Amino acid sequence: MLDAIYDAFSLLAERPQIGHARADLTDQDVRFWPVIARYSIVYRRRASMIEIARIFGPGQDIATLLGRDR
Repeated sequence: MLDAIYDAFSLLAERPQIGHARADLTDQDVRFWPVIARYSIVYRRRASMIEIARIFGPGQDIATLLGRDR
């Protein structure tokens, strides 16, 4: 699992535009990228890098944890 996450970090660093926004989960300026279909990397695009905001695992309430109350 860790290898898959680190591989995803490298991919996102090379191609930060491939992630997707999730307006249904947060209003924050972050993108999401799935890892092995059960985990999500949440990151921000920066001028010359990406910033990993959080990694969510299965069963976590992403909207609440990112500050969006429903």
